[in-house]
Amino acid sequence: MKPQMTSIYTRLSKTGVFLLFILMEFNLAAQHPSLDTLVKPNNPPVEKLVEQSDFLFSRWSGRYLKRTVGSGKPVNIEWRIYNDNNKFVAANGNQDNNPEITPPVISDKIKIPVGVIRWDSWSSTGGILPGLRGAFNTPETKDYAPWFSTFTEPETLEFPFYNKDNGYALEVENRVSNVKFEGDRPGIMEQEVNYARSAGIDFWAFNYYPDEAMQSYARRQFADLPDKQGMKAAYITELVAMEDRIIDHFVWAFQQDWYQKIDGKPLVILAVWNKNEIPGQIQFLRAVENKCGCKTYSSYQNNDWASEKALVVYQNKLDASTVYGTWNGAFVGRRDHAFIMEDEAKEWSRYLKFPKMDLGLNVTISFTNLGVYSSPINGKQADYNFMFHNSTGYMATDSENDKQMKSARDFIAAHPSKVKYMILYSWNEHTEGVRCVSPRKNRDGRIDRSVLDIVGKWVE
Repeated sequence: MKPQMTSIYTRLSKTGVFLLFILMEFNLAAQHPSLDTLVKPNNPPVEKLVEQSDFLFSRWSGRYLKRTVGSGKPVNIEWRIYNDNNKFVAANGNQDNNPEITPPVISDKIKIPVGVIRWDSWSSTGGILPGLRGAFNTPETKDYAPWFSTFTEPETLEFPFYNKDNGYALEVENRVSNVKFEGDRPGIMEQEVNYARSAGIDFWAFNYYPDEAMQSYARRQFADLPDKQGMKAAYITELVAMEDRIIDHFVWAFQQDWYQKIDGKPLVILAVWNKNEIPGQIQFLRAVENKCGCKTYSSYQNNDWASEKALVVYQNKLDASTVYGTWNGAFVGRRDHAFIMEDEAKEWSRYLKFPKMDLGLNVTISFTNLGVYSSPINGKQADYNFMFHNSTGYMATDSENDKQMKSARDFIAAHPSKVKYMILYSWNEHTEGVRCVSPRKNRDGRIDRSVLDIVGKWVE
């Protein structure tokens, strides 16, 4: 689904922007001439942190760090290291000459706005419905479905799809289904809001589709809901078009009290998977801002490294970048969810060297593309058995989900000026993520809300 990443240095050197990037890096370094390299005893220097705050959290060492400046000289900086129990361990690897000091106070809960990405294709009608229903008949997904689903007797469905291995020719594949879902029926959205708010979730980040698209039903139902219980919404612009009616809708949505604001500005997440689409996305954003006479809080979302995202953010005067989670590590020999957790933590830390760019902390607590190759969004469905056993990762466990949420809480607490919102991945992409935040129904009829409850443990 996502394009392969290429080296930014290869591409920038061809455009002449490489020099600009080097100058930008030099300028950033000049702003922080006195930052020490963190040293763990018996280990070489491995990491630099450049966040301007008293307390930092090192993703590498797993330690809290306090910066103190002596004699008024910026070059005299000490990093005081704390263990997981907030007990003083060492300063620059040497405890002898440093008295014990008070560790940072970490709140039990995440207090910044927390949202969840949602993709809505669970209505009772729609062209991809047979594929979605058939996706729940694989060995990995046959015993669960969205919480509002009904399990049925097996039924054969004809599923049309465009086979990319045959020149995208239209083909038909028979699929057996034993589940039905009507996510657009009355009362579902109200319960969705109840579930989200019970876990402290503040907003949904809707993948935007125009009103006539089947996938727009939940967005429209939410907008019409009389009692939203304080729930809000923001838009992801992956499929927007430069049309007056869509621009007008964004302007209207920004004016609603239910639209999520960051720093008093409406949050817009620019999802760009094809680099050639960046100018179009920026053009659309500016058209909306010009029409509403407002400034958005714009966050750029892509699979790029931090430095590549920083260039897009800086050059287009955006506000933040969203760290989009890695699906799995199968292509580098890792199929465990721990790979996602490790990769995510490394990405968070990379953004600390770009002080002018906020970070929208994306936490991939469930998405492992376990069912992606049986999903209707895949180009060739017949490859499911081969692709699943070669290219997918394993589901997250409860303990892994819990550890990720705690890690996010600690990172946010250590960098309050850097992280102004957090987003979870994902609410309801059931055929791809399997363990989504939204509750699911098991074949025995039990509603499983385990992931939702873990989120609620850490979110205020």
